Formats: sequence, structure tokens, C-alpha cells
Amino acid sequence: MSPAPRPIAPRSLDDRRPWATTTSFILISAILIASYADIGDSRIGQILSAPPLVASVVWPPEQIRDVIELCRSRDLEDGLAVGVSNRRGVTVRLPTDGGELERDLAARYRADALACALTWPRTRAVLERIAESYDAHAKWEDEHAEQRDWA
Repeated sequence: MSPAPRPIAPRSLDDRRPWATTTSFILISAILIASYADIGDSRIGQILSAPPLVASVVWPPEQIRDVIELCRSRDLEDGLAVGVSNRRGVTVRLPTDGGELERDLAARYRADALACALTWPRTRAVLERIAESYDAHAKWEDEHAEQRDWA
């Protein structure tokens, strides 16, 4: 017996494959990893965090918002938040700059959450959690900048 064909992961949302193929990839992947649902959903969420932030365009793209609403998985949503954090990478700032970078990101995610509020409530909630995470990081940066200023 030959193994089942593996779904082909979309390279990006700009991929030439129709969105139905991408949605199928996500749903087939979720079925294949059903026995590892928690970690599988989390990894799918991390993959869905890939699209970059684009000025004046609501993030995540509508197709990903639809998947979040369809799956209704807290593990997927947490994976998306982890992916957002991990994709940010390293930041460089002056020792006394504080958390301005994080406050800007929190404001951006809050604006996107507001844009999603009526049609995509689960997406709004995960974007709010991401914004709260950046608020907490901004506070940490502010406190450490203040401590460095005393020296």
C-alpha cells in the first residue's frame, strides 16, 4: 500500500495556488496530526503568522482570519501569537529608549483587532492578546531603561 499523498504547504499568501488549496492544506494537515492536536494546531498557528505586516492593510490577511474562525482552536491561536513574537527577531535601541517600539506594535495590533471585531471575533481576541504581550514588553523595556539611566 502506498502512503497517502502529502499536502503541499503554501509558500505564501501570494502563492499562485488558489486559496482553497491553502485551506485544504491546513485542514488535511490538522486531520493527519489529529493524535497530536495540541502541538499540531500550535505549529499550524506559527505557520499562519508568516505574512508580513503591511502599512494600512489589516493583519492577518482575510484568509487566515477565516481559518482562525473555522478551526476555533486556542492552540492554533497561541501558535499564531508565538509565531508573531518569534518572527520579530532581535531589536536594537539605545539603552535609555524604553519600550517605544513595542508600544507602536501594540497599537498596530490593537487597530487590526478593532478592524476584525465584528466579523472575526476570535481573530480580534488573539490580536488583543498579542497587543497585551507587547504592552508588557514595553513596560519591561521602560523599567530597564530607567534603571540604566540611574548609572
